[in-house]
Amino acid sequence: VPQNGSPTEIIEIKSDDEETSQDSSKRFACPLCDFKSTRSSMLYRHQRVVHNDHRPFACDLCPYRSKQRDSLKKHMMAHTDERPFECEICHHKCRQKGDLKRHKLLHSGERPFACPHCTYRSNRTQLLKKHISRRHTFPQISTEIP
Repeated sequence: VPQNGSPTEIIEIKSDDEETSQDSSKRFACPLCDFKSTRSSMLYRHQRVVHNDHRPFACDLCPYRSKQRDSLKKHMMAHTDERPFECEICHHKCRQKGDLKRHKLLHSGERPFACPHCTYRSNRTQLLKKHISRRHTFPQISTEIP
């Protein structure tokens, strides 16, 4: 098995080892980061998605390229008016299941994303990130004496 962390290494790990580790320890470890899995197929997928810039799936309508076929399928919906996920409360329609889930938080009043620095909570991760950058990020003061 090559030691350089190339995708070839992953393919060899996948073909040489059992599909699933028999013990509960995560024995399929990524040589490039701390990721570990009990399944060689998950390690293979991790390295293909995280550590490889090859994007073989291309949109025919714009420059978008993807590492995964499913990501391209989701992207293609942006070029259509198809919105298959509908809120049963207000009938708002979404392109993706995750978008509908986030939309439903508006009706429930749930705010699952909490600021680690204060009592602020949000129903969207982007709003929490904006809050933290505005309220809890301070300019760095140089301690060097000129």
